[in-house]
Amino acid sequence: MFIFFVSTSFYYSYLAGLKTYASIHFTDDIFAKEVTLANKTYPFIADNWDKYEITNRYYPSPFDTLYRNSHNTYIDSSDTYTKEYYFETYRTLITSKEKVDNDFSIAYDYKESINEDEYRLYQSNKRINIYTLTDNPKKLSLLNVSGMLYTPEDSTYYDYKDIRDIWRKVANNKAHHKLITTSTPQEIKTLFSDFLALCHKYKIDTDLSAEKWFQLVYNPENEFEVSKFIKQNKPNEYNQSYSYNYSATGNKENDLYFKKHLTKHYLNSNQLETTLENIDEIKHATILDFSIFFVIAATFFLAAPLFMFRVSSTRTFIFSVITTIILSILVILLSAAFAFITSDFNGYLPTYLTLFIFLAAFIVSINGIGKFRKIVTGICMNISIVSFPIFIGMIIGLVTAYQTEACDLRRTQHIAKFNTYEDCYTMFDWLDVFWIPTVTLLTLIYLYFYSNIIRKWKASPEK
Repeated sequence: MFIFFVSTSFYYSYLAGLKTYASIHFTDDIFAKEVTLANKTYPFIADNWDKYEITNRYYPSPFDTLYRNSHNTYIDSSDTYTKEYYFETYRTLITSKEKVDNDFSIAYDYKESINEDEYRLYQSNKRINIYTLTDNPKKLSLLNVSGMLYTPEDSTYYDYKDIRDIWRKVANNKAHHKLITTSTPQEIKTLFSDFLALCHKYKIDTDLSAEKWFQLVYNPENEFEVSKFIKQNKPNEYNQSYSYNYSATGNKENDLYFKKHLTKHYLNSNQLETTLENIDEIKHATILDFSIFFVIAATFFLAAPLFMFRVSSTRTFIFSVITTIILSILVILLSAAFAFITSDFNGYLPTYLTLFIFLAAFIVSINGIGKFRKIVTGICMNISIVSFPIFIGMIIGLVTAYQTEACDLRRTQHIAKFNTYEDCYTMFDWLDVFWIPTVTLLTLIYLYFYSNIIRKWKASPEK
């Protein structure tokens, strides 16, 4: 088994080497600085118009207290802005310690305790139209960006939703706003130079220079309006088209504006995002995880035929394989016939037939030595060797199936009586993925004691 385990588990040694390489060449400090640099530069990567819309703005007030609600049921069709702009309604974020007047009602049954305080989302009875909060809501501006190029897996804000997602966007938008409005032109150019050096390090497709990029996107005289865009992909003789992300709003006016102001320059930010994601995934990868259990199971089923061949003769091994195939076909045919006659198939019949075959083979291999021909007891011995983990797995499956049926019945009765849902746990839920090492350990113990039967069979005379 050791040889098969080494042969099937090479991925773990490969992952260990890859993780070591990543830890040496991409230390936590270096990687954190590169991610920070990429995220600081993200607002200036003008490869689509979606992120520059006013609907992405979360800073300053009152944008930081609003929560977008995109349900059509909340759209007021009588509002004049729906005729010209894509209409958005908003929910307001309020802590439980604040007083809520009659202008607010609970938006939906959601609350979250954060830092010993309870937050809930409230629907404002006074409809808020985001487009009325600025003088020029149509303008695509750097100040509206609230996203990041890449958020590391171990980040405080990783994969949060609802309230925490609002905080993340507020923090992002505030950081971008401060950088854009307080940095000098030379500091912006330096930022671009550092970012392009990072792109060259990871061989990201781009033809931008810091000076040219600065001229494209830096426009403080007009409130940092985005009036020039770059392509996402490097053009070639087969791909001369522009590539960008279509917005879910289907804003044709912005589509036309984008096409009209699209330049010949390109920067593939998706490549950089994927690169950072891959590095982060490798750095935080767990070398030994639950997949090792499946490797152990595969190791046993690869080693079992070799073990059968070694403890028995070539003829016995071949006839064991043929017998197993024939018995499998018979089980399938009997199960299909039973399902056809009864018009019902629940999986119990083939399971019980398989268990019966294993028990019969096991009994013959123990008590039949010297009573039956040696090849017959050898076939039963080989079936007993390779079928034991299947036997244990089927027992677990049967117990789980009966527990599930009983649980469904009890749950139905509980709902009818108390109108509440009752959780039920089965044997498989209790074992979870550890059923594999459990079965493997029981199989090794079984083979240890069964080895006496193997030695007795090998010592028996031919009949």
